[in-house]
Amino acid sequence: MTATGWVAVIPLAPCVRGSLGRAPRGSHRGGRRVAEGGEGLVDGLSLAHFVVLSGILFALGLFTVVTRRNAIGILMGIELVLNSANINYVAFARYANAGYDGQVFAIFVIMLAAAEAAIGLAIVLGIYQSFETIDVEATDRLRR
Repeated sequence: MTATGWVAVIPLAPCVRGSLGRAPRGSHRGGRRVAEGGEGLVDGLSLAHFVVLSGILFALGLFTVVTRRNAIGILMGIELVLNSANINYVAFARYANAGYDGQVFAIFVIMLAAAEAAIGLAIVLGIYQSFETIDVEATDRLRR
């Protein structure tokens, strides 16, 4: 405060984006296009790379489902298998120039996985309340 009781006002710039151009609008988005074929972030990767990655994820998911006794571990293995399918959908759609078909299928699989996780966790909670364990082998009969 000054001697008269008034505070000095600091002038501010009228616009935060004053020195920047206008934000891109419409379908052109500033001249950028959707990456197709060999364009984009995955220039050096071929379809075989994605198929191998998907196969590894599928094998890990299947191994997890077969070897786990814990219900949560089995649900995680199922999620790995579904994610490997998503990688295949998107990769084959990209390299076959199929447009957005792979991404649409992947979104449906993600929605299916979310529903599966919600229902699966509800079942696991019900089993835990009844048997006080989430061990799948301990719940071989559904009686109290």
